[in-house]
Amino acid sequence: MTQTALTSGQIAYVNPENECGFITTGETDQDVLFLRNSIEGEIPDVGEDVRFELVETRDGPRVRDIRV
Repeated sequence: MTQTALTSGQIAYVNPENECGFITTGETDQDVLFLRNSIEGEIPDVGEDVRFELVETRDGPRVRDIRV
């Protein structure tokens, strides 16, 4: 996995049952998946601006360490 600098984005979708969702960012062509373990505290609301580490994996980009 290769780590990049902090990226800005906006929460696009949240599934409260599974505690995951997607973030829209200009760094990728499509929304990026985030999982519950990528954030401390409460999951941000849809539309909320966030900063995060964008990590490239063999399955595509993923979010790590979300900061509200």
